Amino acid sequence: YVFHTESLSAQAGSTENAQSSPDISNNSHDNGDGISLIRKWSQLFSSDAIASIKAQIQSMEEQGWWSTNPDSVDGLPSFHLNLVSNGKPLFPIRDDTKDEDEEDTKSDFEREVQKLLQLVHPVIYQELLPKLQQEWLASSNKSTSLQVSDIFVRRYGRDLEDAGIQARQGISAHYDVYSKVTAVVALDDVAAEGTNGLYTTYSTREGSQQSEEDSTIISTNHAALRRFVPLQEGDSVIHTWDILHGVDVEPGLDRTSLIVWFTETSVLDKPEEAGEKNVDPSQEEPKVAPSAVSPWLLRHPNLETDDVAQFVLASALSSSNIDNDANDNEEENDDLQHDEKNYQHHLYIQSAAAGNSFALTRVGSLIEEGALSRGLLEEAKGISDELRSFEALPVPIQKWQDESSLLAMRFWLEGAVRGNPLAQKALADELMFLQSSQQDHDPEVNTLAATLFALAAQQGDEEASDSLARVIDFAVRVGEVQSQEEFLALDAVQVAKSATS
Repeated sequence: YVFHTESLSAQAGSTENAQSSPDISNNSHDNGDGISLIRKWSQLFSSDAIASIKAQIQSMEEQGWWSTNPDSVDGLPSFHLNLVSNGKPLFPIRDDTKDEDEEDTKSDFEREVQKLLQLVHPVIYQELLPKLQQEWLASSNKSTSLQVSDIFVRRYGRDLEDAGIQARQGISAHYDVYSKVTAVVALDDVAAEGTNGLYTTYSTREGSQQSEEDSTIISTNHAALRRFVPLQEGDSVIHTWDILHGVDVEPGLDRTSLIVWFTETSVLDKPEEAGEKNVDPSQEEPKVAPSAVSPWLLRHPNLETDDVAQFVLASALSSSNIDNDANDNEEENDDLQHDEKNYQHHLYIQSAAAGNSFALTRVGSLIEEGALSRGLLEEAKGISDELRSFEALPVPIQKWQDESSLLAMRFWLEGAVRGNPLAQKALADELMFLQSSQQDHDPEVNTLAATLFALAAQQGDEEASDSLARVIDFAVRVGEVQSQEEFLALDAVQVAKSATS
């Protein structure tokens, strides 16, 4: 069953060869929505400024003030410090001439957050924001501008030993659904060699001779396509919402970064004046009004054809919460939620039809959960046939009679062959679940599940490695293996050896 991933493997190469890719640290193009970019900005913050910021963070860390709330991407402890959220500072910077009595009433946490915001404030609002606004207005229809939405500090790598909380080594590949433009500032040299820290995925194509005319871009998060951006202390990388990115840090290293999210706003003043106004929420009320859900996605001119825009908008809508108190008519509000869910699911299906590996994986899960309406379910069936005929499915998948499970597996299969480890694990898990419910053991099902877990494990997925070991244990039990020779001859063992060789 490895033949299903041959085309991707040939294009991606090994993860060891990833660093030989073209330089993507300074790249921009028109994505139909103004500008799409990833750009490195050397020494955005001076060494003196970084030293002061790090000292302040260290002081706050000693007080145990890292937030460990679940991250929106993977649900793991986030290890972050919020300074500005939704355009408003956690604690606004006050005039130094305020009464000392008022200063004394501040909590230590409030005072320290304000100190940190004061340190980063000049560069973000007086240097970075104006330049981004200028570039954005020059590349757009000048009906929108950029505004700082969120500023926060995030750390990876070192555990909070006193609290007994284990830090994560990174964050999986994702799109920023609430930030149109993101700035990431390195607060250390962990990423200086280009082997740690922030990575993006190098876009690859499938088709004849890799030409744009005869090929399409593969939307995948396969680990072999990762490209790390070398960042020294004080360097920054700027990227737009459509750049697939993540973080990976080697064990034993501690990476800390300052992150700024910029959102699009509708200009209420004259468009030609928008670039001259530096909206500073720490000093005054913004003169532009942000929309509730990523307006740059809702108004994307290529939404009907852009699989990334479709997937990211669906994700943004899925993450947003409808205010149940906003509508006194409960029945009408239920209808609104129903319509919005159908629209989300329709966007996921549209994106999946274009071969987006994230959307394919998500649609498979929606089918498994029974979340799709009857009409959308029929649409999904038609798309699955267009992507791959029933006769072209691996034989173990063809054998399953349950239509719902079969359809979910067909979407996971498409995500899996495009390198998505979540799809690989989901399909393998479903195969083993169905296998365990059958009286007769099918060795081909076991082999396919082992292959899928092995492919995910090759990308560094520890959960997949554990699952592969359980598949081998299952094969040993049902096969009544009695000797070392019989064990080594098991297909699942052969697959595991191939994955680690």
